[in-house]
Amino acid sequence: ARPSNNSEEHAQDASTSYFKVNPYELLAFHNWIKVFGIQLLPDYQKKITLLEESLFGPISFKGAIFDVDGVIANTAMDMHYPCWKQMFEPVLREDPRYKDGKQTFDEHDYKDKVDGIPGLDGTKAILTKHTEEEIRQAYAKKDTLVKAFLTEAEKGTRRIGEYPTTIALMRALRERGIKISTASSSQNAPRVLRLANINVAGLLDSE
Repeated sequence: ARPSNNSEEHAQDASTSYFKVNPYELLAFHNWIKVFGIQLLPDYQKKITLLEESLFGPISFKGAIFDVDGVIANTAMDMHYPCWKQMFEPVLREDPRYKDGKQTFDEHDYKDKVDGIPGLDGTKAILTKHTEEEIRQAYAKKDTLVKAFLTEAEKGTRRIGEYPTTIALMRALRERGIKISTASSSQNAPRVLRLANINVAGLLDSE
């Protein structure tokens, strides 16, 4: 059954009150309904538009920026995890300082201690008995392994998967005239975007 007008109005007022004190949530909501083409009830749309203009002035959704790692490409599990594993495990097995501890590095270790934090911090989280200089050297080795992995991926002997839902969203936005770009703190992102199986060709206005 359709909710009563009073309950609809109450829900609309509650949400606009929430957005008044959480304006960045309102921006996210604005972009969400624009991206997915959602039509709000006319009265609610009017309230939202008035609130947006009172807080920010007129809003126009013209572009979208996508992260590369973990959004467009599954670099975390397809590239970074195996490179970390290749770097960590010989050290954990062969360095006598770690003989009494765990001598393997698995997906749980990666997700729990390494993923999503700066590389030196991730190295330090596993190689807890290493000196600062040794940490830097170990991380440099991992970085070398990543570059080698990317070279193999460019040759087609390794594979970094894409996220099909992200690519589909980028195409849908492009069809609506929305400009598309990417952002990444990784110096390897341009190489990832140019891999043959990362299907962003023709979708990006800039990288």
